[in-house]
Amino acid sequence: MRNIIPALVLLMSSAAFAQAPNAPDVVGVGNFSHVVRDMDRAVAFYRDVLGLEVGASQPFSPNPAIMRLGNTPGAQSKMVQLRVPGSTMGVELLEYKDIERRVQTPRFFDPGAANMALRVRDLAPILAKLPGSGAKIITEGGQPATVNNGKFVFLQDPDGFVVELAQTAPPADAQVPPTGNVFGGSFELTVNDSEQSVKFYKDMLGIDMPLGLWHDAHFALRIWTTSRWKRTVVVVGLWASIGCNQGAQMTISMTAAATPITRMHLIAVPAA
Repeated sequence: MRNIIPALVLLMSSAAFAQAPNAPDVVGVGNFSHVVRDMDRAVAFYRDVLGLEVGASQPFSPNPAIMRLGNTPGAQSKMVQLRVPGSTMGVELLEYKDIERRVQTPRFFDPGAANMALRVRDLAPILAKLPGSGAKIITEGGQPATVNNGKFVFLQDPDGFVVELAQTAPPADAQVPPTGNVFGGSFELTVNDSEQSVKFYKDMLGIDMPLGLWHDAHFALRIWTTSRWKRTVVVVGLWASIGCNQGAQMTISMTAAATPITRMHLIAVPAA
């Protein structure tokens, strides 16, 4: 049995592999890989409901390189890539066969779980398309939460994977698409020990992450079941949105950048 989890691909120069472990050379961000049960259903959700743009695709094939990469001997896989407008990160949907598979349903606040966040101009057309898509809202009350001037909602896709949607004003940046609903994306990873994880990403990949602050769970869209959480943000590569709790309010700040960037969040949830 092999458990296959979502992954974010970091692009590294060939010289990086000859360097010491504490000085690699990360040069960009690849796609966020998501293994699904049914490719047609998953594509319908990410394309028709969320509005991502379908790019390259590959039918089932016994690719030896992919087998070695994922340690999945004998398994065939097929792939569909989707572009996230306004982001260097894309979504790569993967479906496997000829290997035993087991549905994974981690809660997004469990260490090792991951989720994707999309920034949109309007939540309404997406939420109107949810019925019949196999996805569901997990934010309390089934309605978006208002945080300052933005609206936020957490969904589970047809495979149970969590997608965060944030309706906010796009930053004034040339990289933001002038039309369309989606204008950016990011990746979040829940960890058990943020200090240890920050050290790992710095020592192994050369990514320097400032440690975040502790936040009241009540303000985290009211869907956490633990009492406190901590968010650490790293900019790996059109905007950045960083949430922090100050007193009784969560503050969302948006910063435009000269070149496209991709956020990766580490979220630590301590044991009860």
